[in-house]
This record gives sequence, structure tokens and C-alpha cells, in this order.
Amino acid sequence: MELLFIRHGEQDYRDLDERGVRGSRRNEAPLTPMGRVQIDAIASDFRLADAEIILSSGYTRAVESAKRLEVKLGKQHVIEPDIHEWLPNKDINAPMTDQEMQNVYEEFRFYTGFPPNGDTSGVIGKSQTPPPANERKWESLDEVRERVIPALLRYQQYKSIIVVSHAVVMASILGVKRYINHAEIIPHVIDPATFTIESFQELEERKAQEAMLTGEKTNGLAVSSSYSLEDILADLEKS
Repeated sequence: MELLFIRHGEQDYRDLDERGVRGSRRNEAPLTPMGRVQIDAIASDFRLADAEIILSSGYTRAVESAKRLEVKLGKQHVIEPDIHEWLPNKDINAPMTDQEMQNVYEEFRFYTGFPPNGDTSGVIGKSQTPPPANERKWESLDEVRERVIPALLRYQQYKSIIVVSHAVVMASILGVKRYINHAEIIPHVIDPATFTIESFQELEERKAQEAMLTGEKTNGLAVSSSYSLEDILADLEKS
């Protein structure tokens, strides 16, 4: 089963910003003119030609991206709500200030090594166990996978699927820890029989054990089971 992951095109928050819109309604932001060009440009990519169906999250930027591909490619488009972007607050109706959002980004980045807002400056930590669910507002990568994997497996009757989704969703499934560009295509082949949350957890545990044995470094920082944010800052000061 081939999954052709595509990040949505560049989104336009200007109108929402002018009206002071916060919270989950920000997911109503459409694509910018550049975002439309980005999606139209990849529609001719040969890797998409044999896809049988297009899935997208229900967020406007993903739906608009998928609709443009639907018209260009002549493929059926289905909205799959459970492949929506990572939630900085699992209570989607709770308002968050800009500072609270930034704090969540930094905490998520520290525990996962992935920059959810595309900001690769500053401290990027290593993958490690996040605080328990009752001690944080944001979704962990495991929680993202727990809703995304069953959603994708609902379409396992198809051999090739275009999945228009979001950066953290893609990172959680693909295992990448870099900025994912708008309209970037990343193919990924899976075996539905072994595509489980447990398989991801086992893989991460093996990687952590190998890193401990080999003294491997992540982002130039030593990996240690007791490695803290203070340790990272100290290492950065030395470098």
C-alpha cells in the first residue's frame, strides 16, 4: 500500500489575524496565491498519476489543496477528519494566547525534536517520553498516530493513495525531524498488517537503545536517558 503524503499549500492567515480570530477557527484559513501555485505545480508530478483516491483532512488549507488536485488529476477526493493536524491543545475550544502557543511549540519540540511551526532556530531536543497526558495540553506523537493510523487503514483496499495532510502528521508517520515544505510530496510504502502504533513504539525503543549503546548524538547533542532542557542549553553554550 503506497501512501503519497503531500503537505498542503501555503496558508493565508491575514484575514483571520485582522479579525482577531484565535483557537480552532484559525483552521479556516485558505491558501495564499502562492499556495495555489504550489499545489498546481505538483499536480503534474509523475508519482501522483497512478493514485486511486485523494484523502485530506477537513482543515480548509488541506481541503482546498486536495480539491485542486482532484480537478487536475481527475481523482476522487474524500475528507478524512482524523488526519487533521497535531493539536497544541486537545481542548479545541479553549483559547490560547500567542505566548501560550509558543510555549507549547517549544515543549513539543523539546520532547520530539520536531519543530511544529517550522522554526528550526533555538533548542531542538531529542525524542523522549513526554509528560503524561494529564500533565500537558498538547497531543504527543503517539496520540497523533493513534488517530491517524486507523484512519488510513480504512482505505487499505486501495493500492496507491494521495494523503493531503499536515507537517506533524507526516512527521509522526514518516519519522522525519526536519521542516516539511508546503506541497512537498513524500512517498511511503506500508504493510497494513504491520502498520500499528505498537510497531512505531518498538522501533523508537530500539533506536533509543542503539543510541545509548553507541553514544550517538542527536542534532549534535549527546543522548542520555536523563538529558534535560538544562543539559541541552549547557551543551549549546559550550558549542
